[in-house]
Amino acid sequence: MQLDWLQQKKQEGQLKTEKAAAEEARRAAEEARREAEYAAELAAVEEARRTAEEARREAEYAAEKAKAEKARKEAEAAAEEERRLSEEARRAAEAKEAAAEKARKEVEAANEARKAAEAASKALQETQILLEKTVQVNLEKLEIQRTEAYPLPPSEPEPEKPPTPPPKKKLIDVAPVFTLPLCDAIIQEGDKFIFECRVTGVPKPEVTWYKDGIFIQNNPDYLTTCHDGLCRLTIEETFAEDSARFTCKAVNAAGIAKTNALLSVKETEPDEQLSPPVFVKFLESGAAKEGTTHQLHCKVEGVPLPLVQWFKNDTCIDNSPDYVITYNNGDAVLRFEEVFLEDQAEYTCKATNPVGTDTCKARLTVEPLEPTESPSFVTPLSNVMARAGQKIKLECEVTGLPTPELSWIQNGKPVKETRDLKTQYDEDFKATLTITEAFPKDAGVYVVLAKNIAGEATSSCNVSVKGRLPTETSDSELASDMEPIKPAIQLPLKDICVFEGKKVRLDCVIIGQPEPEVIWYHDDHPVKESNDFKLLFQGDRCSLVIEEVYLEDSGEYKVVAINSAGEASSKCDLTIKCEYCISALRIGKVELQEVNPHLCGAKVESHLGNTIPSPPDRDSKLDLPVLSSLAQHKTHALANYAT
Repeated sequence: MQLDWLQQKKQEGQLKTEKAAAEEARRAAEEARREAEYAAELAAVEEARRTAEEARREAEYAAEKAKAEKARKEAEAAAEEERRLSEEARRAAEAKEAAAEKARKEVEAANEARKAAEAASKALQETQILLEKTVQVNLEKLEIQRTEAYPLPPSEPEPEKPPTPPPKKKLIDVAPVFTLPLCDAIIQEGDKFIFECRVTGVPKPEVTWYKDGIFIQNNPDYLTTCHDGLCRLTIEETFAEDSARFTCKAVNAAGIAKTNALLSVKETEPDEQLSPPVFVKFLESGAAKEGTTHQLHCKVEGVPLPLVQWFKNDTCIDNSPDYVITYNNGDAVLRFEEVFLEDQAEYTCKATNPVGTDTCKARLTVEPLEPTESPSFVTPLSNVMARAGQKIKLECEVTGLPTPELSWIQNGKPVKETRDLKTQYDEDFKATLTITEAFPKDAGVYVVLAKNIAGEATSSCNVSVKGRLPTETSDSELASDMEPIKPAIQLPLKDICVFEGKKVRLDCVIIGQPEPEVIWYHDDHPVKESNDFKLLFQGDRCSLVIEEVYLEDSGEYKVVAINSAGEASSKCDLTIKCEYCISALRIGKVELQEVNPHLCGAKVESHLGNTIPSPPDRDSKLDLPVLSSLAQHKTHALANYAT
């Protein structure tokens, strides 16, 4: 019996030993599996890092290549521009040479014409002399023949008579011809100049001079003479105004002749060196009491002496009767005979001459005799949306001392009160604009301007009118004679943090009369209702339901309620946690309490247990631990994190 018990104990001991060995083998296998998984994950992350590094290098190479291509194109463009300028210069030189050649040919043609005219005049004179001799010979022959044909009878001798003079020769008219025409000339301003030309003709032609077609015979600036056919026009001192086309006209009984030439007078370079305006004394900012006198003074230099203009807040005041402006040899003064509160502004003196422009500025502060406060909007206008036929009410609260004067503007035009449109400004500083029945023409941008002697302020809002006038009244429509109430948020939105893939519901309670239009926004983009996003309305409760949230759904959510009395809004932040990134990697005892900041916006903390920790393998820039993934489709998130 004792032997059986001992044998049983021995078997139990062997069984425990085998069980312990099996457990140790299982633990070793589990540890080897975990190490293999860790090594595989490290290899995947390293591969992702290498891929990202290669992509970065390729991007840098592409950027350098694009930069080199851009530089090449710029160099080609510069070369093309240089070639174009060179071609233009060559063409200009060719045109200049062609003009010079043309002028030379014209001078040669003029000389040839002058020589031909002289030859023609000489031939004409010789012909005229020959003609006169021929006529005289013919007359003598006729006299002899007449005497021989009819002999006179003998008569008593007559007393001797004194010899009679020979008959005068009859000349033939010849039209004027300019044997020496006028020539174009270019001279320097101030020099003396003489136009010369020579004219022939029978009888002697009458010569007149013209400047650009205007008769100048009796002009004291131009002296004209004509002797033995040589005609002259003398200018003792030339000016730029003498640049013109001068014409010499010769007239006799046989005809008319003209010759003309262009005179160009170059202006003399100024002795003084031109310089742009420069202020040598600047305006000085200062303060003045209301009702006193004040002046702003500055001095400017420049060649030629600049002209000055004065500006008040960028508005020219040169012709304003509220100021006394003087300017003497560069000293510019703007004087206030009596300073008013509205004179508080920034003043600018602008000096200009043909070479450039310069400005200087100063600010005038006016100290009021009584305490004042510029208008300020405690409660600004808010946007309004109404249906056609509903009542619209715009409200704001504005303060100021003295009480500001208000003016309303719609779409840039002043608003006029009518039977259906009323404005009011109460003693409690509340301003309202009421439209008893809205029409589409009432939509647009409304601006209220508050102004007093201390300053001014504005507030604006958008007014939308939807639909047409209702043909029948219903319980859902608000009667136009009921007073609208601005929307109010009774239960605002609250920040929410959930895991990815969960359902989210954002709730708020909004009241208003008429029932407000509700619009949801995600990061300032309107949310459209779909299978994933549902908009629910239960009485005054408005809800946005997201059936399954993803990381990209995180961000700021805003709800806006708007009616014919105004608008109200509430917002919250939705944070999405990545469930796959939490406690996925466990080496020994490692627990990641929060999520990867690149994936859900929080910090990552790791707690190491009693086992030996694995190498951290941290990124050199981010200094964050590497996370594992349990789902294949999340590998890209780890790759993004690693890079």
